[in-house]
Amino acid sequence: MEINQKIKSSEWMTDWEVETSLMQVFVGIKMYTEYTAKIFGVESPVALVIFEKGHIKGQFIDDQYKRIGEELAKKALDEEYLYNWCEAFKKLGDEITVAVHVTPEEFFRNFDEIQKLYQQYGAYQFATKTAYNFLGPTHKDIQDKLENARKYSETFYHDASAMFEKVDTDILSKNPEYQLNEVDCITDSELREYIASGALPDRAVLQNRYSGSIIWGDASGIMVLPSAVFDEVKQFREEQAEQTKELQGQIAQKGLASGRVRVIRSFKNADIDVGDILVTGMTDPNFLPLMKKAAAIVTDGGGLLCHAAIVSRELKKPCIIGTKNATSVLKDGMEVEVDAEKGVVRIISR
Repeated sequence: MEINQKIKSSEWMTDWEVETSLMQVFVGIKMYTEYTAKIFGVESPVALVIFEKGHIKGQFIDDQYKRIGEELAKKALDEEYLYNWCEAFKKLGDEITVAVHVTPEEFFRNFDEIQKLYQQYGAYQFATKTAYNFLGPTHKDIQDKLENARKYSETFYHDASAMFEKVDTDILSKNPEYQLNEVDCITDSELREYIASGALPDRAVLQNRYSGSIIWGDASGIMVLPSAVFDEVKQFREEQAEQTKELQGQIAQKGLASGRVRVIRSFKNADIDVGDILVTGMTDPNFLPLMKKAAAIVTDGGGLLCHAAIVSRELKKPCIIGTKNATSVLKDGMEVEVDAEKGVVRIISR
């Protein structure tokens, strides 16, 4: 089966959705396709990354994700294995936190080591969140240990983004004819070539990648699919979204709420009115002022250990996570009912 047909015929779950550089994704994507299997001895997941003008969605095949999640949860039941897991995660957190607080020159010089650390750390991040989702409330003591391990290096991705911004600035200072959004789309192999020779890819290639790209990763490697595949998959998913009247997801915090939809793809300069329904890919600490105003929170991705789930429980606000495509189905101004007793978002009026 061709990859574009497999994308359209498979049921996908959204694990994360953020605004970040494609460069950062390329540096870390083998955390899924190689290092999760290598470190935890589970099936190597197929990773699908959909990128459009700075907005990125990371997805996995639903059935495969469940198999991997159940296997990771089973491993977490072993007390000794869990202890070693959490300690190794924390140790990597210490190492990668130091590794990303470097100058661009140090980053280039130590790129291979930093990338390997990034991928190993990311595998622990993925495995920890995924195991947590499949343990259930009868294993809260284990969930607490996993949550504490995950929170140990909470600032890593923010710090990593700051590092990549410095790398971008350095590359642009030496190549002023390029634009930031072009440099942001460099792959890890292209970055390695730049470090070795100072050569960057053709600008047209990077511009095309920025407009819309799909990255497919599996045990055999990483591929950037042709732009025609991106266009075909985007149209297919938009048609599906138009026909959807109800969304289902995972309950992060129980409750009921109705209100007007506000779809927020970026926290920058974003605002909502008190009582709006906040709909977004995923949240992070920058979303807290919006979350406090919202009557309820709905996300495309995330699990019970994601930021939206943790904060909604603290705020005691109805929250449904992992709807897969709420930001595509729901539009600004729609009236919806968030039933976080059943994990359903219903469209009242368009």
